[in-house]
Amino acid sequence: MEDIRTLLLGFGLVAAAFTISIQDVAKNLVGGLVIMFNSIYKVGDRIEIAGKKGDVIDINLLHTTIMEMSEWVSSDQHTGRLSSLPNFLVLSNAVNNYTKDFSFVWDEITLPISYDSDWRVAESLIMDIVIQETHMMKEYAEEEISHMQRKYYISKSSTDPGIFFKLTDNWIELTARYVVPARQRRILRTKISRRILEEIQRSEGIRIASESIEIARFPDTGL
Repeated sequence: MEDIRTLLLGFGLVAAAFTISIQDVAKNLVGGLVIMFNSIYKVGDRIEIAGKKGDVIDINLLHTTIMEMSEWVSSDQHTGRLSSLPNFLVLSNAVNNYTKDFSFVWDEITLPISYDSDWRVAESLIMDIVIQETHMMKEYAEEEISHMQRKYYISKSSTDPGIFFKLTDNWIELTARYVVPARQRRILRTKISRRILEEIQRSEGIRIASESIEIARFPDTGL
């Protein structure tokens, strides 16, 4: 070749094209190393990243495979699809890990009751049911929180169930808050909800509220 500059330019273009073509692979490799050495998540963890949620079933240097959850399926249940996520997502996205170090989450059930209901009886009824259904889980949750306190600088969170009130224009809103294993949230919520409904049906002083609409006047239709 007569002009060495043409040869160098050609090598430069090839090198630039090669660099661009492998940059995603390089980022995935870096992401894979970050996942493994920083223990961001491991096989068996339930994670959420870049809008995708599921249980991790495989991790390699380039991709993480999860058993997908949510999407068209309500709440925390699998869809049946396997999703392959590029590892570089951990470099630029927040990773929510539902089971690392603490395998529990706090869940809430909200019940609207009318203002003419006996809210004290309703509060006692809901609290008794929640305590009965979660007392064993509460003990395990306290053990894991104590472990987290030794590992991280965090203040101790109470695992005791509680009832919170909110007054609205149409009803009294009672919200039950309790701790539950991350993988059993929907199952336990259904169980508690069924028991609450059964007790309310037996009670004469509690009525579930519905939104009320006051009509000031009917529009003039001209008929």
